[in-house]
Amino acid sequence: MKRIMKTLLLFLILLPIAFSSVDAQLQSDVSDSVWAIVMPMSASHDIDMGQALLGTSKDSVIIDIVSNTGSWKFRVDSVYFRGTDAIAFGFVSGLPPYILESGTSRSAELVFKPVRVGIHNAELVIITQADTLIQKITGEGVQPQLQAAADIIDFGLVTLGGSKDTLGAITIKNIGNLPILITGTKHNKPNDVDFTTISGGGSFTLQPDSSHKMDLKFKPSDVGRTSGTLEFYYDGLGSPAVVSLYGEGVKNLPVIKANIKEINNLVCDNQSTNMVEISNIGNSILEITGINFNGINKSDFEINETFPVDIAPDSSKIINFNFKTSSIGEKSAIMEIKRIADPDSIYTLDIIARKDSISIYSNDSIINFGVFCPNTLRDTLITIKNTGNLPTSCDISTTSNLLINLNHISIDSNKSLQIPVRFNGIAQNGKFNEEITVTDSICNRIVKINITGEISTPAIQADNISIKAKVGWYRESQLIIKNISGWDVTIANAPIINPPFSIVGNPFPMLIPKYSQSAITIRYSPVDNTPLTIQLTFNTEPCNVNYLVDIAGTPYISQVETLIWLPDTTGNIGTTNFCIPLKVLKDTNLVLDVPLSYKAEIRYDASAFLPDNINSIIESGDRVIQLSGDSIRLSGNVTEIGNFCGTVMLANQDRTFLRITKFEWNNPNIERNTKDGSLTVAGLCQRTISKIISFSPLLMEIIPNPSNELSVISYKLSEEGNVKLTLVSCLGQEVAVLVNENQKAGEHSYQLSVMSYQLSSGIYDVVLTANGEVVNCMLRVVK
Repeated sequence: MKRIMKTLLLFLILLPIAFSSVDAQLQSDVSDSVWAIVMPMSASHDIDMGQALLGTSKDSVIIDIVSNTGSWKFRVDSVYFRGTDAIAFGFVSGLPPYILESGTSRSAELVFKPVRVGIHNAELVIITQADTLIQKITGEGVQPQLQAAADIIDFGLVTLGGSKDTLGAITIKNIGNLPILITGTKHNKPNDVDFTTISGGGSFTLQPDSSHKMDLKFKPSDVGRTSGTLEFYYDGLGSPAVVSLYGEGVKNLPVIKANIKEINNLVCDNQSTNMVEISNIGNSILEITGINFNGINKSDFEINETFPVDIAPDSSKIINFNFKTSSIGEKSAIMEIKRIADPDSIYTLDIIARKDSISIYSNDSIINFGVFCPNTLRDTLITIKNTGNLPTSCDISTTSNLLINLNHISIDSNKSLQIPVRFNGIAQNGKFNEEITVTDSICNRIVKINITGEISTPAIQADNISIKAKVGWYRESQLIIKNISGWDVTIANAPIINPPFSIVGNPFPMLIPKYSQSAITIRYSPVDNTPLTIQLTFNTEPCNVNYLVDIAGTPYISQVETLIWLPDTTGNIGTTNFCIPLKVLKDTNLVLDVPLSYKAEIRYDASAFLPDNINSIIESGDRVIQLSGDSIRLSGNVTEIGNFCGTVMLANQDRTFLRITKFEWNNPNIERNTKDGSLTVAGLCQRTISKIISFSPLLMEIIPNPSNELSVISYKLSEEGNVKLTLVSCLGQEVAVLVNENQKAGEHSYQLSVMSYQLSSGIYDVVLTANGEVVNCMLRVVK
């Protein structure tokens, strides 16, 4: 065939050459068709069928038994085996004829059945349209090492409820000439329950030309003939060797048969009701006297039935039992059915049940954003964890002011997922409480997370001030700025101020703690007689809020001028007979030979200083003192014209400003100017100053501080009265009221448990209020 194709191809190549030598006057034509002649290309390969036991057969699928490696399809007409051992080989499937497209191959299933021990050789002949392929096919016949000594073992008839043993039964024999290691034995289908091994199973070595004996048992579970297999595993061709087992169950006495209906796994619940079906397959009444549970998890199962229970022949009874557990995992027990029947009085069933769990939770049951500005966006993360042993999915919903991009999540067992949450901000001031609800889609368990906080605009308060100064001179006055909000306020930059006004020093940025105050010194330096009022704009952070304060300046021309001022002083808590002087500075042009008298009013924080025998009142938390003096002679440049003495107290803050709110000379021709001072309280809430107990009307100390478990708050009252002891967070929120009752004068204490009040690490204020006095101490909690 190849020779014919080559001759035809040569003829077609030489044909145009022959015609080219003909006279040019011959008629010629050119065809529009393009054509070519192609040759199909086929391929195959040798085949090795491997080993097979003599007397058995082996099937193998041969991939690419014939392939088309050319560019054109061809037909496979037939295949056959030839040679000495051709009879040992055959086709199971994949016989021709068929067409093989270009670039494709064909597979076939072959069988090898050795006729002798040793190598079998033959040829596989494949006849195609393109060619005839001849490939070598081989296989090896192997002598069996192990054979069943008896094809079957028949136990015969056995009464239901009873059993029959076959002792010393010969099972397998080593027919080879080498020892064989049996690695294991196994009972297998169709019935691998009624047939069991008493002894002789497991691993053993079988010597050449020797047999193995075993003790076997047949205990029928139903009427009728049944069969099973006994398999022997070894390292060699033909493993496992198989022996067939037969037996037949027959009726005679009342015979019990029981089975457990399918027990569904517990997931969402901790209890399920299940059923055991008990049948009497004997020919007389079966009496069940009770059912107990035994085994490691016996307490997880209980019976719902009243006994005894009678079951007629060929009848059944459904008995309910509960599976009840709260712990995760597989639970096993043995159900013991007590009966009146031969030969056994107890029938046992193995029970296996399982408890799975889906449990979602979040560590962040409450997320407190604290205090922040109106319309401020806040972002946080919530963590949802599945502590169960099954994966689950959850639906998430929120209130209107929260935004979550994930409305449905999936969480694997013992995994957690962080979810971004955005608070969209609220315009109005006040506390808020938003809620996130996470619902498990399998058990519908719900986890709620509360987002709390407070919207607050920081507020400062400052009174307008008026300053009088002599032309060509300057006068300073303190502008007191109070923080009346529950969080710290910062004035970042100095306000714009123009001459004749200026700010002394550069106190900016100025931090004013919550419910505290600070002072700015304003200097007025008039250059002419024109009065002037300016407006200062203070910008506070956070929240970028502006506050306006008016500063008025009045110039004057005078030959007589005095400056009355209170100096800055410092006193330790509990110090008695502590005096604060009132001084006068006169200008050099003032010459007076007559004595003067004055009246003055001084105001300061009432919690800082308790005056002795001085006319004073308390007004809006400030103490107002009235001072006066007669026969004052201004003999020098600086003169102390009076003072007020008393005891330094446990103050609300460590510094209070001493302000001269009124001052009058009896001589109206003397110009009077004032300058405020301050009192710094040292030793605030220190337990080392023992004299406080003797002289202060109110004392408090905390031991230990910092605290991680238990701290004792000790305080002493100088007189009987209502006492309120509160715990306040760093955000100004009241955490707890510890004491609120009337108490007698003397020493008292309160044990504060960090665990009882679930205090997290941070700084807290312990505030003691009694008889109009307030003590504020810091408590630090460290876990």
